[in-house]
Amino acid sequence: MKTMIGTPKNFAWILAVQFALALAFLPSLVSADQTLKKFRPNYKAVLMADADTGRVLYSEQEHLKVYPASLVKLMSVLLTFEAIEAGKTSLDSIVVTSTKASKIGGTQVFLKEGEEFTVRELLKAMIVRSANDATLAMAEHVSGNEDSFVRLMNQRAKELGMAHTEFHSPHGLPPSRGEKHNVSTSYDLFLLARFILRNHPQYLEWSAIEIDSFRAGTFQLVNTNRKLMRAYKGMDGMKTGYYRAAGFNLVSSAKRGERRLISVVMGSPNVKWRSRITSYLLDKGFNEYQTTELVEADKIISQTVLVEDGQHKEVSIKPQMSASLLLGPGEEDKVKLFYQLPEKVVAPVEKGSMLGTLELRMGGKTMRQIPLVAAEEVPTQSFFASVAESIFNWSESDE
Repeated sequence: MKTMIGTPKNFAWILAVQFALALAFLPSLVSADQTLKKFRPNYKAVLMADADTGRVLYSEQEHLKVYPASLVKLMSVLLTFEAIEAGKTSLDSIVVTSTKASKIGGTQVFLKEGEEFTVRELLKAMIVRSANDATLAMAEHVSGNEDSFVRLMNQRAKELGMAHTEFHSPHGLPPSRGEKHNVSTSYDLFLLARFILRNHPQYLEWSAIEIDSFRAGTFQLVNTNRKLMRAYKGMDGMKTGYYRAAGFNLVSSAKRGERRLISVVMGSPNVKWRSRITSYLLDKGFNEYQTTELVEADKIISQTVLVEDGQHKEVSIKPQMSASLLLGPGEEDKVKLFYQLPEKVVAPVEKGSMLGTLELRMGGKTMRQIPLVAAEEVPTQSFFASVAESIFNWSESDE
């Protein structure tokens, strides 16, 4: 094999082209770098992702272990939802406040020992107000005691793939002497937030509340993220967190049209920077990525499947539904379509029956999977037609 070495003249031409391309992209790259450089001292980790496919669109230090503070309440809420789903409790079940819950401190709704509230009321206090006393009361209600609930939190974290997370409390307060900090990452918290949105969208009914009341209207619940929610179009949650060693944290979600994004900001020095960075990340997602239809429903594809004993030798195939992805400029060509179809099927074939799947892959990862169905009916071949075909095939084989 010969190795081709460019002449000086060719080499100079290549350099000129590369330099011209660099100049063409220079303004946007410099602008982005300046923004990130300005923001970088004001967070420990950030992440922004597509809630639909789970594709991370931007991240820095996404696997860095940090203190989540009250973001751990996302797991506490999830476990409460799952306890309701399993029939272990209900939104109307009564929760009795323990002595420990009444004395927990931090942000709270000032539950009194023996005071009773419904699960629905306490969930609202947990999500809107980030109330520590309501969270501990709920943990004790769901699992019997705090330690049992924490074990359940860690078990669920493993099941969700939160590989770098370790919970030590259901509320996220700074640890007392001899206790350990809760630890997580921006990526793990994204996994948790996305799971909640996909499986328990009713979470947003509470997280979108700006101001509400508690204890028969005698106590006001003010959303800990209300200012940013008012200022940022489409934002409807999800959870704030803060204590001194953790910094100001925020897992947020916003939807515009059919696009929903999730952002995670960890370790900001104040609310202002936390909100500013969150807004920048979400703007980046909404401005740079668009929903692109890649597969059209009911449009017959080029692949067919052979039909054995059918009136037709093959059946046409079509996608059962459309498929879109959130893509940036020039990314459409990076999406690969993989058809999973059998070589043949046996008649009869009903129109609309599922025959396989179509996978949309990007960077080696399956972003979406949709059913492929029969575009037409293929009845079984009649007895006489079958016999005639057998004779014809037999006669051909003699030649």
